[in-house]
Amino acid sequence: MKTRTFYRNLLRRLIVAGLLWGMSEQDVWCADAASFKTEEYYASTGLDLINATDAYALGYTGKGIKLGVCDEYVQFYHPEFSSKTGSGYIGVLPSDYDWVANNHGTHVAGIMAAAKDNIGMHGVAFDANLLSGNLFVDNNIGDVYSGFNQDNSVKIINNSWGRDVYIDTTTLGKEDIRYLMNNDNDEYSVMRHSILDYDKVLVFAAGNAGHASPDVDALFPYLYPEAAGNFINVIALNSAAFKGTTTGTNAVALFSDLSKYVEENSISAPGLFINSANSGTGGYVTMSGTSMATPYVSASAGLIQEAFPYMTGSQIVDTVLSTANNTFTLPKYTLTVQEDGDEENPIYTTNIYYFGNVSSVNEIVNDLVDYYNENSFILQQYGYATADEFANQAWVYQNTPRELIFGQGLLDVGKAVKGPGLLNARRMDFSNYSPANEFGQAQALYSIDTQDYNSVWSNNIAEKRAGLLSPISTYADLQAIYNYYLGTDLGLGLSGGREYIDTYNAKAIANGLLDLPVGLYKKGNGILALTGQNTYSGSSIAAGGVLQIDGSVAGDAYSILNGTIAGSGSIAGDLTNRASLQAGSYGMPGTLSVGGNLISSGQLAVVVQNNVAGKIAVAGTADINGTSLTTAAGNTYRPDTSYTVLTASNITGNFASGTAAVSGLLSAHGSQNGNSAFLEVNRQNNIVSPNLRQQTAYLHMNAMYDALAGDAQRQMDTLYNLNISSAALALNEIYGGTQVNQSLLIQRSGLLSNAITARFDHVNQNYQEEGSVPAGNLSENDLAAKGVIPLHLDTDNGWWMKFTRSGGSRDAYADEPEMKSKGLGIVVGRDWQSTPNWRAGWIFGYENSDNASASARSDANDYRLGFYGGYSQGAFDGQVYLACGRQTNASTRYLRELGLTADSHYGSHTISLGLKEKYNLYEGRKTSVTLSPYVGVDITRYTQDSFREQGAGNYNQVADHSHNTYSTGEIGLEWEHSLKQGHYGFNVGYKRVLGGYDPQMTVAYSGNLEDKFTIDGGRQDRDYLVWELNAEGLLNPTWSISGRVGGEKGSNSHYWNASLMLKHDW
Repeated sequence: MKTRTFYRNLLRRLIVAGLLWGMSEQDVWCADAASFKTEEYYASTGLDLINATDAYALGYTGKGIKLGVCDEYVQFYHPEFSSKTGSGYIGVLPSDYDWVANNHGTHVAGIMAAAKDNIGMHGVAFDANLLSGNLFVDNNIGDVYSGFNQDNSVKIINNSWGRDVYIDTTTLGKEDIRYLMNNDNDEYSVMRHSILDYDKVLVFAAGNAGHASPDVDALFPYLYPEAAGNFINVIALNSAAFKGTTTGTNAVALFSDLSKYVEENSISAPGLFINSANSGTGGYVTMSGTSMATPYVSASAGLIQEAFPYMTGSQIVDTVLSTANNTFTLPKYTLTVQEDGDEENPIYTTNIYYFGNVSSVNEIVNDLVDYYNENSFILQQYGYATADEFANQAWVYQNTPRELIFGQGLLDVGKAVKGPGLLNARRMDFSNYSPANEFGQAQALYSIDTQDYNSVWSNNIAEKRAGLLSPISTYADLQAIYNYYLGTDLGLGLSGGREYIDTYNAKAIANGLLDLPVGLYKKGNGILALTGQNTYSGSSIAAGGVLQIDGSVAGDAYSILNGTIAGSGSIAGDLTNRASLQAGSYGMPGTLSVGGNLISSGQLAVVVQNNVAGKIAVAGTADINGTSLTTAAGNTYRPDTSYTVLTASNITGNFASGTAAVSGLLSAHGSQNGNSAFLEVNRQNNIVSPNLRQQTAYLHMNAMYDALAGDAQRQMDTLYNLNISSAALALNEIYGGTQVNQSLLIQRSGLLSNAITARFDHVNQNYQEEGSVPAGNLSENDLAAKGVIPLHLDTDNGWWMKFTRSGGSRDAYADEPEMKSKGLGIVVGRDWQSTPNWRAGWIFGYENSDNASASARSDANDYRLGFYGGYSQGAFDGQVYLACGRQTNASTRYLRELGLTADSHYGSHTISLGLKEKYNLYEGRKTSVTLSPYVGVDITRYTQDSFREQGAGNYNQVADHSHNTYSTGEIGLEWEHSLKQGHYGFNVGYKRVLGGYDPQMTVAYSGNLEDKFTIDGGRQDRDYLVWELNAEGLLNPTWSISGRVGGEKGSNSHYWNASLMLKHDW
């Protein structure tokens, strides 16, 4: 420890004595090797004693934590801190700061958080950052603590300093000490403010003067009990004294102050010959003191903060203290050398503390001689030249309580990161009181809010009841402390014992928790799992989130408010379920055993996996009247199954009435037969207003489920456990229909009919060509007079080619997704003039078409070959074609809700017949414009091969051979304008689907081939508005180009097409 104004000479002497205290690196290195037990780990000299590797193995290294260092400034340029970019200072570091003279803070900081980098040593929380404040500048504790208070990321503040003032060496009582301290910079007020208003944890060095009580700074919990919960006093130990199951008499560092008056806020940690960073050299130095012990505790508290970020400051301290090792074998005695007087003229007194009785003075002398002989070098630093001199100058204390010397025990961070070790009513107050009419018995309840965090407490959690310091106390430790204060200690004439006992007992009485059992009250969201064999006798209460009992609890358990009791462990007492209860852990089923009775009026959530349900096994009776059964999201429940969810010697009452939805396709209700209760799961369509496709699919899924058995039937469990919205989508996907939609796209294709229309529009145009001819050959008409004559350029060998592009969409409807289509094709033809009024030819076309929606995709390669003809007679023009086609089809149905796809490949063929007739209303007129009403009919006979899908298991569809005849009729009006070198025009009309607009397909599912039914492609329009724009021009006398764009618009769908045609005349 560093004093507020100077280092202790003793501390300097101890550094020199480091090599001869009886400890060596080899002694410590005898520990079992583990992955974290490196040379760097052992170089810190104290990590092994506190079981640090157990914490590291669980992943707790200080990552994300910032620790406060109230000391001298820390040299962050030292290699052990240079990588800690999140560290910093309170205030401004002076440019001329003397790092050689001010090494204390850097050494302390290294013990806390030196980096793990395979160099030198590493600290306890080697991944933590640090906030450094310099206390030793104008006694500025207020400024330094203000910096800590304002940084919300700092929870733990290390204080390796003190005043060298001791209550037992003054005539002052606690009120006088308070006055003294607050007159000097309001020191206690600053500390109290930091705890009560900012919830900081203050860890203080006990002091280095060998007193039974700590320095007055570390006496804070006795002086301010209202803020004691966040305070820890640290005693320095000699790590070398702890070997296996034996403890040496030199277990306590000779210089260390102890825990008198603050036993319940004290803990012991390594503080002798601790190697850490040296700011003066950039290397390392060994130092001793409670200053070195304190950062072990502070950094360990930081690891607890990392493990349990929801804990308050006092709960972090509870965990540090309650997990301390207090079961190690006590030595016969230990001792300290008490230093009084001033620095120039110190007065030394030997205090020997026996943990039992001593029989004679000779025994004491012999023990002191033995101690001197084993530790002579260090004792000579105090001026004891011989063993006899040392043995004749000792104060002897018998029956010394363990707590006076070691506090709550030896720091064990490996255990601390596993949660509290006991629930201590002595650290609680009246706010923790629970009357008997609340949870069955008057008790003290330890309240923890997990704040949305999931957490595990794996220690075996005991209880420590509140009591009075009394010679007849039923608690051995309190009786021993009383006897020490008013027996041994008082007999030696030291002060404060009676005042302390009166203060302690008055507080204990005011808290109202005397002799009460201690329980656990869990609130806040998140899971708190108790996996140890817990012996606290109070209740375990879930008021928020989940209290998961995977080990055991010795008392009763309750769920209230928004809490859930869950787990796969055991409850020795009764279980009262007023909120929610679940057998199993983390969503997995298990058996939660109850040694007493069950009283349930809340929810019982049933968890199932592999067709096994979580079960509450009650040794006594179970009253379930009004309990509602619920199921857990994400679990797989088997249709038509009865799950045992509760057993008891006798069950009374009934579950809440009614059937509740388990999923989109399952419902459940509860039942009981006297000693067992069940969840009955049955099939039921819970989709609100299902459409016809969903109803059809649901019926056939039930039929398939009944037809299957074993693993094949289990494939359907996923479907039955989908939630309502997912089940609705799944049934639509299962129903299918994509092949029907693809067939309709093929049947309504205008690939050939549109091409033939375009071709005859070109043939029927009389292009005008300018040229010179002999005048005698000219007729007397107007065109001849102008030198222009009509030329019929079509010949008997006219070839033409057309490129097409098409697309369209059908709107979403009910639960059917939007469907989009597209196509790309080419048509080649040749025709010739067969009679004066007739032309005839052949035609070949190819189109790749694609149909897609959110739930399916299909495409077809469509090959067409046909013959066509056209005639022109006066005002009448007509055309006719006959074609056959062959298609290769592929489809994929996406059963996304089930994570499956169903693929198919199949063939089909078509025969098509088309007729079109139009009449030119302007026939005989001298005009370049035509206006022609028209009428057309198209008929396609479609035949589809049978096929079987692959990839979706039971849900693959097997389709029979099918056919359909699709026919349309169209009437409309065409307008054309002829030019010298081309023409343009448009047409509008009305199309009606006369037949075959709703093709169907007979299918069965692979899981039930006997169950055949018909499906369709969903809603189809029958009436369309049609339109087209067209234009054509001559490129030269033998080449022409034309283009068309058109569309069809129904009430729920629309389609478009575009084409480009090239023609060459020989």
